[in-house]
Amino acid sequence: MLTPRKLLALGAAVVAGLAVLLLWPGRNVPAEEQVRRRMVQMAAAAEERNLGDVMEGVSDSFRSTEGWGKDDLRRVLAAQLLRGQWVRIFLDVDAPTQVSGDEVAVSARLFFARSDAEDLAHLARESVVDAYAVEGTFRREADGEWRAVQASHRRLGAADLL
Repeated sequence: MLTPRKLLALGAAVVAGLAVLLLWPGRNVPAEEQVRRRMVQMAAAAEERNLGDVMEGVSDSFRSTEGWGKDDLRRVLAAQLLRGQWVRIFLDVDAPTQVSGDEVAVSARLFFARSDAEDLAHLARESVVDAYAVEGTFRREADGEWRAVQASHRRLGAADLL
């Protein structure tokens, strides 16, 4: 028999369960925002020189316009990140665009700097900076994670930064 106390506890449990289902992080987050978050995570991992976490955001089927596969990209990034030349990595992402249900196109600029600046707006003039424009595609894979499947890049010159 349900006593008022048991009925109240049951009601509270149902409300808590519904709240978890409705408010769980990631639920109903647009694909474009999920990809932007993934890119921010990858840039943070790169700044920490955590190559494994960076590569978690890259699909096994990755191909670049240069013909690189995932292993080639890993080698290039390892050479750049692990040599310890760069102190800060800044990411400036344009609004990602969903091109299909499971694909999102992205365009961003990456700034690699020797600087103590905390954000891109305060990047010191005397800093040494390398900057790249990157365009690519992220795809939601079978495990539900968004990963880069295609990318191209070009180095930005001083005129591109103004």
